Amino acid sequence: MAVLSEALFLTMTQYSKVSSDFVAQKSLRAKELNDCSIVQTELDRLVSLAAELCQRPIALIAFCQGDHLCLVAQQGWTITPYNQTPHSLVFDDHVQMTAEPLHIEDASREPRFYRLPYIASPPHLRAYTGIPLVGDRLGLMGVLSVLDTQPQPASPRVLELLRILSHEIVGLVGDRPAEPTWRISPAAQQSPPMQALVPSPVLTDIKQQNLYLRLLQHLNYELQMGASIRKAGPVIVQVLPQLFPDSSGWVLLCDRDGQVFESLALWGNTAYRSDCLLAKHCWAVQSPPKDLAQTTQSCTTCRDAAYRSVYCCLPLRVADQTIGVLSLRFPHPPPLLPDVRQRAEMVARHLALSLLTLQRLETLEQENLLDPLTGLYNRRYMTKMLANMLHRAGHGNFSVAVIMVDIDYFKRFNDTYGHLAGDQVLRDFSVFLKGFIRSTDIACRYGGEEFLLLLSNANQATAYRRAERLRHDTRYLTMKYQGKSLGNITVSAGVAIFPDHAKTDSALIWAADMALYRAKMTGRDRVVLAEASDAPPPKEL
Repeated sequence: MAVLSEALFLTMTQYSKVSSDFVAQKSLRAKELNDCSIVQTELDRLVSLAAELCQRPIALIAFCQGDHLCLVAQQGWTITPYNQTPHSLVFDDHVQMTAEPLHIEDASREPRFYRLPYIASPPHLRAYTGIPLVGDRLGLMGVLSVLDTQPQPASPRVLELLRILSHEIVGLVGDRPAEPTWRISPAAQQSPPMQALVPSPVLTDIKQQNLYLRLLQHLNYELQMGASIRKAGPVIVQVLPQLFPDSSGWVLLCDRDGQVFESLALWGNTAYRSDCLLAKHCWAVQSPPKDLAQTTQSCTTCRDAAYRSVYCCLPLRVADQTIGVLSLRFPHPPPLLPDVRQRAEMVARHLALSLLTLQRLETLEQENLLDPLTGLYNRRYMTKMLANMLHRAGHGNFSVAVIMVDIDYFKRFNDTYGHLAGDQVLRDFSVFLKGFIRSTDIACRYGGEEFLLLLSNANQATAYRRAERLRHDTRYLTMKYQGKSLGNITVSAGVAIFPDHAKTDSALIWAADMALYRAKMTGRDRVVLAEASDAPPPKEL
């Protein structure tokens, strides 16, 4: 860990050891938590809460271990995480400091610190506020601190927040907190007097803030477990009303072109919202607001006369990519508007990351399941689904049909009109197939101009009738490319049934392929049912 941060931590003349077993467990856990922003333990939760509530980019919890400090939890510290620094390196001319809170407004202007690492060199730390973790039984056991790369004046609110959080940390170790006295560095003497440490509504409601963080963690967990955008909406509707009591809300996601936002989740009063919103009309995307505002100006697209008190619209943005909008409405101005705004920004950041991850996962999944040219399922997905269907059919004692379809004389389209025209024929026929099959059926592109239909609970008569209907209707399809008619197409089809013609998925496809081959050989534009002799040779089974 950085020498500076330990130097600022250990501005005290006495310390005692934390339980060796407790520190050993944290040391073993350290490598696993390195650079991980997901809260995994109570200490991780508390250090994350410290960073969020104090509005500092870095928060650290370090425990004394012999003559070393051991970093056990961090938020935002990515320089040298989870290592140890001897006390001898940090007790310079400030050893006279006792085990009391310390604030450094700008370390670069402090004679004791300006030459230390991470001040003159990256990340150029400036502000530090730390509070000792002191128990009645164990004495001084470590430090909770927040740091910033920008100078920060002394803040009674930050010190009080750290004091309350330090009590929880000490309680986790199994000790009772000892009340410290306040002390700040000489450089901060010009700041407002520390007598201002009077509990405010925010400070006395620290348990409520803790609850909000737990709800946010629950939101992240549920979004990850849902693993799809479709399942994200109900999760948002369940959690966000608890994060923003008395609110009505709207979460929208942008389409692939980034021009239209479509509704994902709604709660509360939904009268002022529609199913979609044009990005160019969304004030939050065009010019993100800095504060909760009155709805007397701007944002006329999604506001409602009945909810004209306070609104908050935030873009869901990751880096330079805007993926959606979080819109909140309150019938009356909520208490502590800045805290509600801060909470909304925190939720927007988490939602943006989670939803973008889900979008990318769905994109990857679709790429793995769908044929890129036709949009039908690919051969890989078909193989998996056919095996599942046969397994269920074997246990449920029902039949499964495979229909293999081939476009007749397809090579002529490519030779006469070019491959782009041939691709258009495949796409148009695929659209027809999607409308032809039942919701329980599966259509896939098997390869080239061959397609495969999987029909659940279909016997020989049903499957043959469906294949014949497909062949008949296809004759009336007129193919076009760039406004020019390519004429009509015909198809041939082979039909095989489980368990009549085969007992395994590969054997069933083989039987359908053999039936299709006979349909081709006997004149095309016809349907042929598989026969018992269509069983594959042993090596194909």
